[in-house]
Formats: sequence, C-alpha cells, structure tokens
Amino acid sequence: MAEPIPDSIQYAPQTATGRYYRLVLLVGLVWLLTACGPSPSEQLLADYLDALHDAAGVESGHTVEARTLQRYPGHRDRSLELAEIRVGLFGMLDYRRCEMLHLISERNSILGRVMPISQRLIYEVNFIQQAQVCRNQLAAEQEPADASGDDPFLHRLDQVIARKRQDLAAVFWNATLASPEFAKAHSLAVSPLIPGHDNGFNASLQALDYFVRLTTALTEDAIAALEIDSATLEGHYQVLQAEQYGGRLLTSLALLTPTLQHAADVMAALEEQAECPPRIADPALEQDFSRYIEQVHQQGQAWLQRLEQLLQPQPAPPAMRAYYQPMLSLDHSEGLWRQFEQQRLRYMDSC
Repeated sequence: MAEPIPDSIQYAPQTATGRYYRLVLLVGLVWLLTACGPSPSEQLLADYLDALHDAAGVESGHTVEARTLQRYPGHRDRSLELAEIRVGLFGMLDYRRCEMLHLISERNSILGRVMPISQRLIYEVNFIQQAQVCRNQLAAEQEPADASGDDPFLHRLDQVIARKRQDLAAVFWNATLASPEFAKAHSLAVSPLIPGHDNGFNASLQALDYFVRLTTALTEDAIAALEIDSATLEGHYQVLQAEQYGGRLLTSLALLTPTLQHAADVMAALEEQAECPPRIADPALEQDFSRYIEQVHQQGQAWLQRLEQLLQPQPAPPAMRAYYQPMLSLDHSEGLWRQFEQQRLRYMDSC
C-alpha cells in the first residue's frame, strides 16, 4: 500500500506553485539565450574578420555562411547484411566434439540473437578460434590414411570455418564504421572545435587506433592469437560516441573554409592595388586565429588518416562510399578536406 502524500506537499499554496513555475521559466529562458549564442570558434572567426576588415579599410559586417554538410548514412544504408549459418539439431550436437555447444547456445539464446554488433564481433572471433583448434585436433587424432577428409563432420567444419572467415569482414564493418557509435561520433548536432582545447581528440584518436590495429589482427594468420577484451572494446566505443570528435571536426571545417576564403579574397583585392593590409590591431587575436587553423589542420589530418586506414580494406556499401568521398576523404578534389587545404594554403600565401 502506497504511503499517503504529506499534507504539506499535497496542498501546497498556489502562490508557491506559481513562483516555482516562474523560476523554471526564467531559468529556461536564460539557458536558451546562452545556448543560442556563438560558439568560441565562431566568435573567434567573426572577431578576426572584423579586425581584418578594419585593418584593410573595407566595409565590415560580412557574414560567412558555413558549407552545407552531408549527414552520416542511416543504419540500413551503411550496414551489410549478415547471413546466418543454419544447422539442424543433430548437426549442432556434433559440436560436442569441439566442446563448443556452450558458445553456440549462448548465440542462439534470446539475448544472443539481439546481441550488439560489438559482441557479435567477439563471438565470431571466438567461434573461428575454437573451431580451428578443434579441427586441428580432430585431424591429428585420425590415422594418416584417413586424414584426407573421410570424417563428415571434419569436412563440414572446414566449410563453416571458411564461411566464417569470409563473413568476418562484413561483421567487422558493421562493428566499426557502420556501428551506432561511429555514426554518433560523426553527428552534426554538435558545436565546432573549441580553440586551444583538446576537444576529446587524443582519446578519440586512441579509439580509432585500436580499431585500425584490429584490421591487421583479424587476418587469417593473426586471428588465432587475437584476444578481444570486451571492456576495452566497449570503452573505445563509449569514447567515440561521447566525444563526437568527427562531427565537431566536420563542422569546424565547414565554418573555417569559407572564413579563410573570404580573408584571402580581401587580401587578394588589396594585392591588385599593389598594397597589403596592415596587420590587425590585436596581435593576440591574430595569433589565436593562426593557432586555430593549425589545430584543425593537424588534428583533422590525423583523424582522417585513421579513417582512411580503417575504410580501405573493408567492403563498404555504396551509400557509405558516396558519403566518405566528399566528407572524409583526404584526396577527393571536391571534398571537404581538400577545399579546406586549398583555402588554408591560399590564405597563408596572401600578402
């Protein structure tokens, strides 16, 4: 039986309730006003352009519009379909010879059928490892004359191992660039990178490095010795989706590229008049602007290099390739990065 609500709460005076809601409304309005203000990076770029306009003696108040960005492909478009290997009851019982019934039963349980893709990756690796050990043991126990494959289960086991190895690339794809965590890491519902801050870069890059190392460890020769620690794996996923570094980098590039283009245009117009604009009046502001350009350049290059290492050996679906080229590629001529690099170099070469 529920305890009765105390009278002092149940019959609170209406005036107190009114004051409470007015307070909540006031707090909400303050939050909205602060949330709608420019981010530190947006403020830095706006301040720099204003100072550049003043130094060059041109009309200020120019508004730079960020480049439009593509959103990360949806789950259906970025994922690869994984076909299941079906065996009958007696076929499954054969795996008693490999002491694998417990592993297979966990996969076929209610929870196993809805396991996250990260745990599916661990399962597939464990299955291949245990099945290969069993296969070698069964083959060693046979007489040399019978080692050619007279054991029907040994023959089926060879087929399953080969199929599992073949499908592992698709499992790994779904567990990396197609995973919810990688999609969250590249969400555009974020603010640009904060000048002079880590912005979760180092932790996020370590997470990418972990997955890049897995691409090598999952090869046929190395997989036998691979041990994937579940806590470590999930920890890297958590970093990627919590920091959202990829999305913050993309929004920074989309904002900084047209800013650099406009700054270079101002300087180019003055060069045509055989003069260069004087330095802006605030050396600290100019230094902050230069440092931010270098921050985005160094961190962005490292981030995109890791993604390239992760993408190249994998069977990416068409929608992901179509997204990757303009948004994440280091080399695509019309891509976000190449356009940023072009404007960065053009700005640096100005006056």
